[in-house]
Amino acid sequence: MKHIYTLAGIVVAAVTVAVLPARATIIQLELYNSYALVNSDGVTPLAPGDLVQVIATGPGDSISAPSVFSGAPSGQNSILFTPNLQVGEGVPPPDNAGYLDVWPLNYTNTQEFTDFYVRFWNGTTVADSTYYGNSSIYELPAGDAFNQASLDFAPTATLSTDQPFSLSVVPEPSSLFLFGLAVFGVWMWKKRHQLNLIDPV
Repeated sequence: MKHIYTLAGIVVAAVTVAVLPARATIIQLELYNSYALVNSDGVTPLAPGDLVQVIATGPGDSISAPSVFSGAPSGQNSILFTPNLQVGEGVPPPDNAGYLDVWPLNYTNTQEFTDFYVRFWNGTTVADSTYYGNSSIYELPAGDAFNQASLDFAPTATLSTDQPFSLSVVPEPSSLFLFGLAVFGVWMWKKRHQLNLIDPV
């Protein structure tokens, strides 16, 4: 009888473990670049404070151009880590132009092997930028025994902001209203003129 109770206890414990959802493990990533991020001239390092984004590719596993209206990733791409990073982050001056070494960027073990790339801009914001560049596509690495990981997104050569960019400004609603009012006024004036409702000068 004692063996039956023991066996029943083991079965209940096994079922409980199987039913309970597994807790996600937090991986802490160190993201850095061995070669500099440089301006569109291919030589000048990006300045400390320039914008850096880490972007997931989504199911399409491809790099999409940023939206011309917001600079945000387009298509199936999405920002992976917020807030955004900056050139110079984690690297002590004066040698921080063009480099960053950020830790920790946290993600769960369920996100391991997610495809991503790094996008970097030649300004501190999208609105200030005239060029951007992209790294190659990488996978979020699995964590080690201590749930730590590291990835070099420029391991063999400099990366340049080689893609021109210009943010399209959407007019304010009040500006659109005034423009529409002016067009309507001109149309009304022409209509009255055609009907000879305007006194000759």
